[in-house]
Amino acid sequence: MKTKSIIIIVFLILNGMSSCSSVDEKNINTSDEVNNISINVNKDFFFETTQIVKINIFSTDFNSVEKSKIEIYSSDPEKGGSCVKKGITNNEQIYYSEVKLPSYLTSVFIKVTNSDNSYSIEKVNIVNSGINYSIEQTPTISNALEDKKEIATTKKDSLKTNKFLKYLFETDDNFAKIVNKNNKTKKNIASNTVNSKKRIYLPTLLTSNSATNNKIDIKAIDVDSDGVINVLDDFPADKNLAFNNYYPSKDNFSTLIFGNIWNNLDDDFIIDYNINPICNSENKVAKINITLKLKSANYLNKGFGIELDIDPNLIAKVSGDFSLKNNIITDEKNLESNQTKAVIIFFSDASNLFTEKNTSKTTELKYSIELIKPVDIREIGQAPYNPFVFINNDRKKETHLSNHPNTDLASSNNKISTNNNYPLALNIYNSYNLPIGEQKSGKRLNQFTKWVESGGNAFPDWYQDKNGYRKNNIY
Repeated sequence: MKTKSIIIIVFLILNGMSSCSSVDEKNINTSDEVNNISINVNKDFFFETTQIVKINIFSTDFNSVEKSKIEIYSSDPEKGGSCVKKGITNNEQIYYSEVKLPSYLTSVFIKVTNSDNSYSIEKVNIVNSGINYSIEQTPTISNALEDKKEIATTKKDSLKTNKFLKYLFETDDNFAKIVNKNNKTKKNIASNTVNSKKRIYLPTLLTSNSATNNKIDIKAIDVDSDGVINVLDDFPADKNLAFNNYYPSKDNFSTLIFGNIWNNLDDDFIIDYNINPICNSENKVAKINITLKLKSANYLNKGFGIELDIDPNLIAKVSGDFSLKNNIITDEKNLESNQTKAVIIFFSDASNLFTEKNTSKTTELKYSIELIKPVDIREIGQAPYNPFVFINNDRKKETHLSNHPNTDLASSNNKISTNNNYPLALNIYNSYNLPIGEQKSGKRLNQFTKWVESGGNAFPDWYQDKNGYRKNNIY
């Protein structure tokens, strides 16, 4: 495939990685003023650090009518892995969805929790941008007792102290057998099963209420009557909400980097974000919570917003820490007016959110988007949706990620990319800190050039702080 060799100044190594719609080509400095490197950029390479993975999970137990909670982890949840997707099977024990994951990820761990609170964990490979997994019938405590294995039992005083009895099943030729705890230490069990065996955990089926000494069937408790029992529901008292789906994961952030003036090494605009599309009992998005962290080196006169790929009429309202000037016109729902899609401007000048220019202090902002009608995740799209910045209070000049369109209010002559097909913004899956000033050298990111010239195939994790990936740790 035809490539173009371009000279990229140091700033571009980390800031010039998305489509340009607000920078005039004649203002781009491609001279050799500072340390630079030559990179061959494939014309069809869009600097994506993530992949969209289709999820297809189904049950092999055709007699089962009970739903199972599905959780997908980027790594082993028993070793600190983060949950990246959550939902529930339908009445036919089928779960279809999609999830955005880092490009370097080749496998995930799937946790299936049943209505009796038993659950299994298994590693599954990502094949052809898809996850296909069958839910097999989980052995029960009574099955294990029939096998005459030694099983300890514990009493639970209340639902609040709902503790699991933890057992390990080894799988051999599709036959599950319980491992006697007295014959293996916890250390041996862990080392023998991680990344290779399916692990199954069984709770007691009934819990006692200490006040009345009556037995309570945990399967029967569904306070909000949304069809998801309490033990599986993240929002047991809200019938409209059921599952958190944090992107990239709970308590973690991704990074957006925008570079609007290429010949200024310190004119980058950096935003960390965590987006939580909360789904209902049908796995449809009912509400979106957004947390932004501004940690830019330069944020003067820079505005920021997102476009959702849905009709504005599907939005009930948007609330949060808005900071808008008079040139931003919004409706009663806090959506930007005169847009055919739902557009939200969070702030029109980031400098108003800081106490002093170029401060290193991180400013955190929170927003909430409530939908009138829940929307399928495949319809509304994946976080961060279509983010963009505009500068100098000029709402018509937008800068977007690669392959993301301008909004209706952008100027008709805005450029989608430069003549060299080089972008101006990047979405990095992990929270990322840029090098400062002259330390912004591509030569300090050893694998970046290899990643670009391979079209994203080599070193897709180039931005991580791994041994040999960076020559200098001044960030």
